[in-house]
Amino acid sequence: MEFWFSELHTGNVKLSIKIEKQLFSGESEYQRIDVFDSEEFGKFISLDGEIVFSEKDEFIYDEMVTHVPMAVHPCVKDVLIIGGGDGGVAKELLQYDCVEHIDVVETDEMFVEVSRKFFPEVACALDDPRVEVHYDDGLRFLRNKKAKYDLIINDSTDPFGHTEGLFTKEFYGSCYSALKEDGIMVYQHGSPFYDEDELACRSMHRKAFRSFPISRVYQAHIPTCPSGYWLFGFASKKYHPIKDFKPREWDALNIETWYYTTHLHMGAFMLPKYVEDLLKEVSKCDALKEKLQGTTKTKITTAKVDADNVDELVALMESYKPDAVLNVALPYQDLTIMDACLKAGVNYIDTANYEPEDTDDPTWRAIYEKRCKEEGFTAYFDYSWQWAYQEKFKEAGLMALLGTGFDPGVTSVFSAYALKHYFDEIHTIDILDCNGGDHGYPFATNFNPEINLREVSANGSYWENGHWVETKPMEIKREYNFPQVGEKDMYLLHHEEIESLAKNIPGVKRIRFFMTFGQSYLTHMKCLENVGMLSTSPVNFNGQEIVPIQFLKALLPDPASLGPRTVGKTNIGCIFTGVKDGKEKTIYIYNVCDHQECYKEVGSQAISYTTGVPAMIGSMMVVDGTWKGAGVFNVEEFDPDPYMEALNKWGLPWVVDENPEIVK
Repeated sequence: MEFWFSELHTGNVKLSIKIEKQLFSGESEYQRIDVFDSEEFGKFISLDGEIVFSEKDEFIYDEMVTHVPMAVHPCVKDVLIIGGGDGGVAKELLQYDCVEHIDVVETDEMFVEVSRKFFPEVACALDDPRVEVHYDDGLRFLRNKKAKYDLIINDSTDPFGHTEGLFTKEFYGSCYSALKEDGIMVYQHGSPFYDEDELACRSMHRKAFRSFPISRVYQAHIPTCPSGYWLFGFASKKYHPIKDFKPREWDALNIETWYYTTHLHMGAFMLPKYVEDLLKEVSKCDALKEKLQGTTKTKITTAKVDADNVDELVALMESYKPDAVLNVALPYQDLTIMDACLKAGVNYIDTANYEPEDTDDPTWRAIYEKRCKEEGFTAYFDYSWQWAYQEKFKEAGLMALLGTGFDPGVTSVFSAYALKHYFDEIHTIDILDCNGGDHGYPFATNFNPEINLREVSANGSYWENGHWVETKPMEIKREYNFPQVGEKDMYLLHHEEIESLAKNIPGVKRIRFFMTFGQSYLTHMKCLENVGMLSTSPVNFNGQEIVPIQFLKALLPDPASLGPRTVGKTNIGCIFTGVKDGKEKTIYIYNVCDHQECYKEVGSQAISYTTGVPAMIGSMMVVDGTWKGAGVFNVEEFDPDPYMEALNKWGLPWVVDENPEIVK
């Protein structure tokens, strides 16, 4: 008869090891403990049916969890190990003369005794005079510790059962408090291979990076781990695991290892693509934070939140207590963020108006169709949803500033500036958005494809004599010779600032918006539209619901990747006609931005730059009190002069041409 131990990794996958003998089986207050002997792995111990270590591969784990931080921190004296009741991690640390004291916190006393009996060569470390064992809950032990440890190692494996508290936001925050100002925390990140484990990995990383200014993930290959692959987290107040790595100093210590080397140290932080993708949402923010940290005195922190969840947003706002929230999330999320700002008592700022994600939603559809009949335009995006918050913000004494990007945003401020300084009355406004950049792709979008393609493929419309005139998509085409760019084809689109300018610029008779497009872009877009790829309605494919435009987004180049390869310039501005002192007058106010210059400065193409800078300026106007008010406002409702001055100061200088070519 053969005796096999099987550990379920998923409902469909298990690791099976042939057993020579079972050495121990017992039930503690916290878990079932089994010890087995096998030919391949030697003796190994399992807790509630999961292998926690074996004689043959435990050295990999112990070495990677200890030597990685020890090769980074210049002098570790005080260490806390949570869940290290087998003694393996402590044994590795005892090789360092600099280590003066190790606190080992283990919940289960039976686990320690079993380790002492069956793994004495490892557990003997617990008897070293530098080691103190505490039978306590790890989180409870940490709560009253302040700036005590140079290194904390969380040796607990799973966020379940009695160790669940060791994988919470409170735990990571407590670790931060318990570490000295240059302390490091290392923790088990788990196996990322299986779907159910992937979520746990993502969650752990999110909590760590929220608590620590530096957060990285590294890897090791451990045969008994699920999929044979294990991740560790490295979180620190000061030290970066690569930038502050000291290989020569560590090699000089002559520490004996079987797995860890300083060459391996570097490679361990080079993760497979699927792991990078798993952590991408978090690590992008974290990487940007680190990049900026040495260049500014401003303290930068990062966090992740579900922007569709008002309660989560409120909790985040209350934890930061900001003067204002700048919303550069998707337009789908504008209303929940506005709701959260009202609830948290925070001023609100955004760069574009509300747009629904699901245009088939019956509640939204009914309101939309009523608006189409009353207003006369069919675009999915409009300001009515946000303007409806006017009384709520007014009653709360809060300010909501809408549309402080470039268009809308700067083009609207250009309009207010023109009215203040050049006209008694503006009669026509033509907004011209020219992107003369070349990214080298046959087809790509400069910002979120879902938003971009929906906007471009929709009916056009313009404001004339007090009402909307709607056109077919791309029906109206004009040619224009743009300063510093050249002659380009441009097409009339519906755009949100038309709606607000018609409301806020008195006496205006016509407002149009034109955007330039190359023929390759238009051909590809029409083809995609014809085969249904621009649809927002889910379709069933192989038993799975997918939204075509979201799938298309996954196929197209990431707009953020266009920066290094885009050359050329943008030209965005407004041509105004009207009267001044009884005489007809025409001026053109515009900005020219160079893609490569923008990339050199901030690592992005000009489209991102021309949105980000105005977003910053609008936020500055609100936060420093230059623009004040209770209610919901568009940018053209305020004094344009300080905003225009800031554009010149912060990289978007503008030109006034008093004899421009007009658009017929």
